[in-house]
Amino acid sequence: MRNQSNAILKNNASNQKEARSARFNVVNSGAMLEPLSARSVKGNATTRGRKSNGQDDTSSSNDFVIRDTFSIPPKEYGKIEVIRMRLAREGYIYSKSEVIRAGLLALDAMHNKEMVMRLNAVEKVKPGRKI
Repeated sequence: MRNQSNAILKNNASNQKEARSARFNVVNSGAMLEPLSARSVKGNATTRGRKSNGQDDTSSSNDFVIRDTFSIPPKEYGKIEVIRMRLAREGYIYSKSEVIRAGLLALDAMHNKEMVMRLNAVEKVKPGRKI
């Protein structure tokens, strides 16, 4: 089990290095200079390394992705990696972005009262400030 977990983690690290290298190549090629609406997602790269559930998760409603920045306390940011490692131990590999987007889907599925309760539990932070 331990060897399997180590192999999964090494594979995940290798995939992340490849993805980071690919992102830098896109930026260096000047593709990022195109207008946002002209950039489209090619293929479905988010399914790499996942167990297949037999469902097609491609979406035609998202022609492009939006890049944004946000502030998050270190403790909460660390939870993203904890969740990713928990899933990796089960053989599922997800990016930080996918974990956050799944959280948004979970919030969206809640009733308003429960959503407000969860959001009230989130600490208010000022962007770029020390906690």
